[in-house]
Amino acid sequence: MPKNGHSGRTTRGGRGGGGTLSIAEVEAFAEKIKATLANAEADRRTVEALRALIAGTGGRVGRRGAAITEGDDEGRGGRRANVANDGRILEAVRGSKEGVRVGDLIKMLRLNRKALTRALKRLRDSGQVRMTGEKRLARYHAA
Repeated sequence: MPKNGHSGRTTRGGRGGGGTLSIAEVEAFAEKIKATLANAEADRRTVEALRALIAGTGGRVGRRGAAITEGDDEGRGGRRANVANDGRILEAVRGSKEGVRVGDLIKMLRLNRKALTRALKRLRDSGQVRMTGEKRLARYHAA
């Protein structure tokens, strides 16, 4: 028996009374938990994709649950998607008195980071939005 008084086996509590769990039983139980958590993650992604589909983004969802938009500048979706995103972003920025961070806009509007940062740059260049702070501390305000 090791110094700490434990034999490497754990006692079973609950209904069965008595008995002990071997290390192999604990490891098998841990594997079942891992599998359950992996299934839960897959289910979460499915729910996010369904939400995106309902929201009209075609069900395409990125790694972190943000909807993937069609085209940033040209190509599939083209300028129509840009105008629609710019309007949504501008409304979200106008709705925030203290300014809004990129991460918050991503969550609110379910846009991918690349599309959002390009749209924010367009809005800044056109004078509709101003930025305070730098990098991760940057906040966007209506001009």
